[in-house]
Amino acid sequence: MRTSSLVCLALASAIIRVGPAGADTLLTLDGAVERGGLDHVRVPFVVPPGVAELYIEHADDSDVDILDWGLDDPAGFRGWGGGNLEPVVLNERAASRSYRVGPLTPGTWSVVIGKAKVTTATVGYTLRVTLRDAITLMPQPERRPYAPVPALSRGPRWYAGDLHVHSRESGDAQPSLDTIATFAREVGLDFVALSDHNTTAQLDFIGDAQARHPALLLMPSVEFTTYAGHANGLGATTWVDHKLGQPGVTAASALAAFRAQGALVSINHPLFDLGEACIGCAWRHPLEPGEVDAVELATAGAGTLFIERTLAWWDTLCAAGAHVAAVGGSDDHTAGERLGPFGTPIGTPTTYVYAEELSVAALLDGIRRGRTVVKLLGPSDPMVELHAEPPPDGDTVVADRAALRARVTAGA
Repeated sequence: MRTSSLVCLALASAIIRVGPAGADTLLTLDGAVERGGLDHVRVPFVVPPGVAELYIEHADDSDVDILDWGLDDPAGFRGWGGGNLEPVVLNERAASRSYRVGPLTPGTWSVVIGKAKVTTATVGYTLRVTLRDAITLMPQPERRPYAPVPALSRGPRWYAGDLHVHSRESGDAQPSLDTIATFAREVGLDFVALSDHNTTAQLDFIGDAQARHPALLLMPSVEFTTYAGHANGLGATTWVDHKLGQPGVTAASALAAFRAQGALVSINHPLFDLGEACIGCAWRHPLEPGEVDAVELATAGAGTLFIERTLAWWDTLCAAGAHVAAVGGSDDHTAGERLGPFGTPIGTPTTYVYAEELSVAALLDGIRRGRTVVKLLGPSDPMVELHAEPPPDGDTVVADRAALRARVTAGA
């Protein structure tokens, strides 16, 4: 992940060398990040007028420590590759995965380095920034600003989906939106939330892919990924800063920023504690009940080991007066290719949302009202439908007397 402000250059101990590379300009930035302190540092460089494309290579000198990578332009966030190993290529009409297209505005840019794991006193890095006078990455006409689509299906019913799926725009994932959509429909889903790490680059491709998959709703989302916990901004279409400790950036301010844009906040795999095997997966930030809309009670793979503890944690939020919806998500990174006992195929678990129609707005409204059911093993699991007289307001029945009944269908 990345840091802010040019004063962090001192922490990064960068050395900048400029040299010719044909008609291009090569900037070499060598330095080191220190253990401790803020989680992110910035290494600035200047982009002069007339640059057509940026090509950025990055590497560190450690076999045991882990650095993440991102990029800011003069206006702010430009992309977050996290653990991407490949170079960043960026021009006005095309960008490598995890990054956003747009003008190469002259001024001070920064490579942002996240200290995912630093156990030694310092970790050295090398950055090579090539300022090109011609593009090499061809325009990507499939990219377009995200716009909600009309409802894919009308009428109130239970809609089946996966609220935690990663595409290739996450640095640690591979699948395209087409691969995700095809697999999701094969297992009977109606929607998936594209929850890529700390980026909104995936939103550029939803419109193009949605047209080819009219039966599956591709839902915008962002996984707010820190080194002390992950949360989904379900329905988020605006990037939220994850660089905790930077001016004005806290976990509370980030969750509030998601909700301010109409997104719902879901804490992902909150007790999924595997140490360095899953950096930052367990939620360790202070959390007030009113800051969160949902909790991912079930996560595929090794997340199944923590269900009982997660249920107890959810109960404490509910007991504190928070009506926090129960949701689940596969946290899939491979569109079903990673199977076996600890695999994470899309739809395992499946979250059912009772909504008025199959649209992003209606699904968010259903979750906000607590109209959710989580099936641990997917659509083939039994379904439990709860009914009350008088009818509930969201997830609450207010009455002197009430008749409650449950209907269980399917399954063994």
